[in-house]
Amino acid sequence: MRRALLLYLSILAVLPACARTAPPLPAGGSLLHYRVPWPDAFPSDVAVDDEGRVWFTDRLTHALGVFDPVTEEFRRIPTPTPRSAPYGLVRAPDGVLWFGESVAGRLGRADPATGEITEVEVAELRTGPRLLAWAGGALWFTAERDGAHGRYDPATGEVRVWPSPVERPYGIAAVGDQVWVAGRREREVYRVDTGPPYSARPVGATVRRMAGSPDGWLWMTHFSAGRVGGWSPLTDARVELESLPRPSRPYGIAVDAWGRVWYSEQGNETIVVYDPALDERRNASLPLPAGTVRSIAIDPVRRRVWLPLSDIGVIAVLMLKGAPPP
Repeated sequence: MRRALLLYLSILAVLPACARTAPPLPAGGSLLHYRVPWPDAFPSDVAVDDEGRVWFTDRLTHALGVFDPVTEEFRRIPTPTPRSAPYGLVRAPDGVLWFGESVAGRLGRADPATGEITEVEVAELRTGPRLLAWAGGALWFTAERDGAHGRYDPATGEVRVWPSPVERPYGIAAVGDQVWVAGRREREVYRVDTGPPYSARPVGATVRRMAGSPDGWLWMTHFSAGRVGGWSPLTDARVELESLPRPSRPYGIAVDAWGRVWYSEQGNETIVVYDPALDERRNASLPLPAGTVRSIAIDPVRRRVWLPLSDIGVIAVLMLKGAPPP
């Protein structure tokens, strides 16, 4: 099942100027990829559990997938509600995995130890949650087709939904306990955890996906504009990373434990890592064409970067230097 492919990397070792030593990025090496074994697989969003297993939402087959890199085995877990189209996926601090059922009006909860899925109905939604973020002990979500965002408190079972100030709320990320939402057609992000009226801040271009960093920055992919932006809600400092050649179409984004920003460029079939501490950026070309990376999951313990290549039904992993073998 596994194939090791040579990565033609322009990545050099990048070490952030911080007390914790980050694993250096490889100067060359291999990318491992694993083809999801069931028909019509469409791995979308990914997360890693405490055991190093990779979980992913499969929107087309209405299931969660689990991949164990030790045994190289996949497991498919259908959602209790048929045709639910699971979409966003997030790992809570207690290790539980939460996902949005984007056409079923439900949130899903997966126990990583047993694989059992339970659901929470969001009665106010016609379709369902899209992307998710965890902040302040609660699960926040966007519901793009409903024009809404919401909050679920697992401790009390309370679900609240508010009309969004943007037409198509999609991207969502937490910066500490702050929760920010972006619409696909807006050039602003909105802080929603304070409740209405919402605080909006301009970001210069429409936003696809977002990720919060340990130092309080919000990073976002500007898919249509072909660049990635960083913004500090505290100081209003900004960083703009232009991507060439065009159209680069940045999509998935994540920040690792050392503050480095990883993002995908759909148009260039490239994975990029940017180190804000050194203001350095390195690229790695993906050797598998036509595989859109919509989400990125970083396993800092095992030093792995997991990449779902949605359109070709593949899960790939970039091994950072010093990473143990799968």
